[in-house]
This record gives sequence, structure tokens and C-alpha cells, in this order.
Amino acid sequence: MFFPPSRSLGFNPVVTHNDGLLVESIARKEHVSIETAIQHVQAETTSFLHQLSISGELPVGSLGVMTKGEDSILFQPAGKSAVALRYNGLPSLPLKPLAEEGADDLSVDSVVKAQPAVIPLPLKIAASIIFLLVACGIIFSTTNLVDSGTQTYASLDSGLSERVESSYLTGNNDADDVSREILLNIAIPMQDVDTSNEETIASTDGRYLLVVASLPSRKAAEAHISSIGNPSDLSIIDMDGKYRVFAKKCRTIDEALAESELIRAQYPNVWVCKR
Repeated sequence: MFFPPSRSLGFNPVVTHNDGLLVESIARKEHVSIETAIQHVQAETTSFLHQLSISGELPVGSLGVMTKGEDSILFQPAGKSAVALRYNGLPSLPLKPLAEEGADDLSVDSVVKAQPAVIPLPLKIAASIIFLLVACGIIFSTTNLVDSGTQTYASLDSGLSERVESSYLTGNNDADDVSREILLNIAIPMQDVDTSNEETIASTDGRYLLVVASLPSRKAAEAHISSIGNPSDLSIIDMDGKYRVFAKKCRTIDEALAESELIRAQYPNVWVCKR
């Protein structure tokens, strides 16, 4: 059944606290003071109690009837008169459930198929964890690439330039033009080239140098040697506008490569340079 909106009245004889709402309502309607309204309420209350004590009941307009019980006052509402006026007269409507219409046409399979798919809670938790891990990985990886304050250049020095910058540029302004590139001079036979002078150098001194640093000035080269403890096996030579810090001279490329492997533990950035 579909019932219209309604209101019902009740009376609680236990409530004796005066909240002042009735007094304020009477004062506004009658245009009197609060003290005068309180006097009116007290007079009417005394009259109601006197009538209940004499006749045993008290009609309260169209709201209902108050009667005197053994220990308290009882109230019986007037039934339909308690319905809100704007909804008064609306009948109750019997409604037929929609499930009964065409119930014979519904099968168990169709009802099962109509039910929505439910994702288990453990699967939802696992999917949430995977999503958070992927998101954190993307954030940290892209942050290192985008926000990095350093730049890495392509070169063949295997980190030699970074070592030079960290050990020398912090205390000397003469090395502002330190090159990040290192030239590898490999012996390549050439035709119609006079190699007599080179053969003389190779036989007397050594054509191949085991270079550990290449700097733009002698002062920078000396500072680099000082930064690693002034080892006695390091020397400086001026070549091609650069000051090479080298550890040893060798006559052949094979000898130079073999010697470079022996000192690589002490000088990780050693490389072979041909004069």
C-alpha cells in the first residue's frame, strides 16, 4: 500500500519543562509582553486542570480529547483531523509489485545473467598496490631525468673530466676551459711520410705515453698532481696545446697497453697517447 503523508499528535504528561515557545507564540499573536503571555498560559492551565478534576475529560478543539487517568493525563487524538490539511483526502493506493508482471517469463539463467559482476576485494587491493608501485616508479625515474642539475656529455675519457673538475675547478679559475674530450692518437701506418724523426724518438725516449690527465695549463696539471698526493712517477709534458700528466713512456703500443693494465688500479683513467 502507498499511504499519503500524514501527521499524528501526541501528549507526554512527563514533560513539565517550559521551553518558552508557547509563551512567545501567544505574545506575538496577541501583541502583548512575555510576562502577560505567561499569565495567560498559567490561567488557562489552571482552568484545564479544574475541568479535568470535575468532569474527567477536556476536549481540545478539533485536536482530540484529554482524560484524567489514575496517575496521569491521557490524550486521544481526533483521528483524521490530525492529518496535514494539504494532504487531507488523499486515499491509500494499492500497488502491484513489478516483479509479479511477467514472472513466468523469467528463468533462473536470465536472472543470473542479469546480476552485475562483483570484483573480489583481494583483487581490488592487489590492483591498487600494483598501480601505486608503477606510479611511484614513473615519478622517481622521470624526476631524476628532468630535475637533474648536472649534464653528462659523450666522451672517451671514462669520467676523467669529472675527476678533473671536482679536484681542480673548485679552487682554481685558470681551468675554466677544461676540455671534456680526450684525443686518442693511434699509430696508423701512412705512405710517403718521413718517419725517421719518430723512429729516433722511439729508440731514444719512448713514443707512447701513459696519460692520466689532460689539462689546459701547466698550473692546472701541477694542481692535479698535488690533489692525488704528488706521486714521484708522474710528469708533465706540453703536447698539442694541452699539458699531459703521464706516468710512463713506452716504445711500442703493445708495451704501452701492457703497462697501462699494470697501473690501472692506481690510475683508473689511464689511456695511451702517441707523440
